[in-house]
Amino acid sequence: MVISIRRSRHEEGEELVAIWCRSVDATHDFLSAEYRAELEELVHSFLPVSTVVGRG
Repeated sequence: MVISIRRSRHEEGEELVAIWCRSVDATHDFLSAEYRAELEELVHSFLPVSTVVGRG
């Protein structure tokens, strides 16, 4: 298996946010709904321009 590190692509933004949401919802039940919503807004602006790690 090859792991690569690269800049995310703009068109991957929604998919990356969805992955983040599922991960947070599954593991961070201590966050209030309001705080999680605030974080999601930040993630929407950050993930589409961030570095990602993935297979392939």
